[in-house]
Amino acid sequence: MGMITTTKVTDWPSDLDISDLVAAGLTVACLIRMRMTTIPNDLIVRQLGRLGPVDRMACERTFAEMVVG
Repeated sequence: MGMITTTKVTDWPSDLDISDLVAAGLTVACLIRMRMTTIPNDLIVRQLGRLGPVDRMACERTFAEMVVG
């Protein structure tokens, strides 16, 4: 799961700044914070936005690094 947050108080190794805020449906600077967990699909109510290609690839790389090392 990737959490989207505005926090800058702590720094996690997996933190990624979102560069394309418009594509993601965001109005303020945010980052993605990876966490190894799952949630049931029925908890997903609606889609608010979508990561742009550059942000999506960065997430995929970070996730692969977490899983593979």
